[in-house]
Amino acid sequence: MNHLEIEIKRLKVEMLEMFELIHLQMKKTQEALISMDLELAREVNFNEKRVNALELKIDKDCENIFALFNPVAIDLRFVLAVLKINYNLERIGDIADGICRYVVESKTPFDKELLFVTRLNEMFNTSIQMIADVKTAFDHEDTKLARGIFQKDDLLDEI
Repeated sequence: MNHLEIEIKRLKVEMLEMFELIHLQMKKTQEALISMDLELAREVNFNEKRVNALELKIDKDCENIFALFNPVAIDLRFVLAVLKINYNLERIGDIADGICRYVVESKTPFDKELLFVTRLNEMFNTSIQMIADVKTAFDHEDTKLARGIFQKDDLLDEI
C-alpha cells in the first residue's frame, strides 16, 4: 500500500466518524425537541465544537492530500466528494445545534398537536435514516445505493 492509499483510507475512517457523530447529533436533537430535554439539548450544543473541529481536520487532510500526492482519477473524485460531504454534514450539525439552542432558550414545550400536524417526528426519522443510508453507501462505495436514496419520491409525493 502506497502513501496515498494510506491517506485515503485514513480520510475514509475520519468521514465515517463524522457520519456517526452527525447521526448521533440528529437523534439527540430529535429527542431533545420532542421531550424538551434541556440536558440533551445542551449536550448537542457542547458536541457542536467537536463537529466543527472534525470538519476542519477533514478539510485539512484533503488539502494535504491535494498538495502532497496530486491525486488523479478515482482518488481525486473521492477526495472531492469527501470535501462536499464533509461540508454538508457540518451544516447538518449546525442545524441540530440551532434547534437545540432553541430548546434550551424556550420557556414552554411544543404543543403535541402541532408536532403531530407538522409531521416533525416523521421528518426527523427520514433525515436520520437518510444519513444512515448515505453512510452505508459511502462505507461500501456503493453509488447505486447512494442514487437510490435520493430517488425515493414517495415521501415527496405526500407533501
